[in-house]
Amino acid sequence: MPDGATIRAPFALRELGNMATDSPHVTSKLEGPIRDAYRALRALVPSAYETAVDDELLAVVIDDLDAIYRAAQEVIDAEHGPRMSWPGDLNDGEDFPPFTIIVSDFDTGVHSDPAGAHCVEAWSAEEWRETARARAALAYKRESRWDVPPGPDGIWVIATSPYQLTNDTFLGTLVGFVVVHDRDHDGAYESIAHIWTASAWRRRGIAEQMIRTARDLMPINAVEAPITANGRALLGSVANDLLD
Repeated sequence: MPDGATIRAPFALRELGNMATDSPHVTSKLEGPIRDAYRALRALVPSAYETAVDDELLAVVIDDLDAIYRAAQEVIDAEHGPRMSWPGDLNDGEDFPPFTIIVSDFDTGVHSDPAGAHCVEAWSAEEWRETARARAALAYKRESRWDVPPGPDGIWVIATSPYQLTNDTFLGTLVGFVVVHDRDHDGAYESIAHIWTASAWRRRGIAEQMIRTARDLMPINAVEAPITANGRALLGSVANDLLD
């Protein structure tokens, strides 16, 4: 959500007039839990966003729940990373790794590591805008103040952190990504276009590992401008030769 954007109730409030006080627009046996959930979600959203207030018509609060949930989810995505799932397994007695690097070639699939990683999100039938990559890209776009977020193309070096394993499927969060492109279409992916790590996962060596993985697998020789101050500092410590 762009800076300064507002979330507004979907219709203007009017006098209730002769509306029956037992109307579901006014009262409900779920009113307490609904308002509790609304207050909790609203507490996650920056105060600059305009939302319904707790003493307004219950129907307005209910209608506003979708918008405020999305706004709260975006705040969570930016800090902890969006939730995602991917195929995998653990050996007996093995602990969850703090994070795992997956290389997903969404252009051709050829460069994916491990093999088949280009299908990492085929486990979800959701459209692109609902995928973990798209939500992470949106968080990156808003933080960096770019005009548009990265799209689905390119090779994505993704850092994931698992917290659950069910039926050979990890559930975890996408905590960072590096996107690499083949801008001259010669088959060699040599240009880093985007780097992002969720704020709660920074200063843990994740971005450094993603960059090293990308350079181990691809002949990277450039970083695309503009480069943020944080990005320049990061590259200066792990890939100084790529800076001008």
